[in-house]
Amino acid sequence: GAELAALLGDAEASVRMAATAALGRLGPEAMAPAAAALKAKSARAREAAIEVLGQFGAAAAAHAGALAELLEDEDWQVPSAASNALKRIGPPAAPFCAEVLGRCDPVARIGVVEALIRIGGAEVATAVAPLLAHEDPGVRRHVAECLGALGREAAAEHVQALSGLASSDTDKEVRRKSKEALMKLGVRTYIPEVIGSGDALPLGMLAAMESGKDGGSGCKGGGKGEKGEKGGKRGGKGERSEGERERGGTGRGQRDRSPGADRRRSRQRSRSRRRERSAEARNNGQRSRSKGRRSHSRGEGSRRRKRGGSGSSSSSSSSSNSKDGRGERRSASRRRSGGRKSTRSKGS
Repeated sequence: GAELAALLGDAEASVRMAATAALGRLGPEAMAPAAAALKAKSARAREAAIEVLGQFGAAAAAHAGALAELLEDEDWQVPSAASNALKRIGPPAAPFCAEVLGRCDPVARIGVVEALIRIGGAEVATAVAPLLAHEDPGVRRHVAECLGALGREAAAEHVQALSGLASSDTDKEVRRKSKEALMKLGVRTYIPEVIGSGDALPLGMLAAMESGKDGGSGCKGGGKGEKGEKGGKRGGKGERSEGERERGGTGRGQRDRSPGADRRRSRQRSRSRRRERSAEARNNGQRSRSKGRRSHSRGEGSRRRKRGGSGSSSSSSSSSNSKDGRGERRSASRRRSGGRKSTRSKGS
């Protein structure tokens, strides 16, 4: 067994696994060399020795104290292996884990509490209950968390101590964890009675309270007789109708707290936002189209003016040309007529 235990610190993982399995097959005589390997310098050797002892379960209870000490080991794999081995050992390991929880480093407390919860049972609750009076609030907080996780059957005897922490502990986190533990155990936390200052209420508030008790025919309902009843309906201060009570609805001015009311209100808000966005988009589109029409009309007017200017110039030039042609034809006709007259005079 000693030769196999020496192989627990071998550099090869396959060798360590083979040595662990071989020691487990040897039986109880392998526990002594495995327990000696718990103090090895190599973290892998300590982890392998823990696995060997965990194979024997409750039979390795004599080494539960050494295993609980390894819950504070710096190598994270060693506390994890120790927690598994302590769970297999069972309730006999609970006092040793509780002792480690009361004095360990704050960083290691989470692993110790996890080991205690995995062991479970009334033995664990009995072992950790004295730590509720520990001077360190961190220890008290973790103990309250552990008792809440153990369940009602295991921690029912310690409800009174948890209630004392929940109501009067000086640390806020301890009070909060104690209340959470009580809720997990099925115990309602104590709610202190609200006591006023002793001053009398104002007369106006008393009158409003009395009118509210009478059915709400006051401020908004205003009036007497039939008018008062109508005003009470408008004001919404009267009692709800029988149909509204059956439906679970509320009167005006009261917030609907029925199941699904928040979802309905969120859907209504989203629909209103979508309508606003669509209306804004339509308005923007209409503005852009109107701007396009105005720019198009201005362009058409400028083109028409240009075409009109060129036409007038051509027409004026053509008219001037026609006038010149007519003047030339008249002068030519006058010359011809003057020549005919002169020839006639000579003949005569």
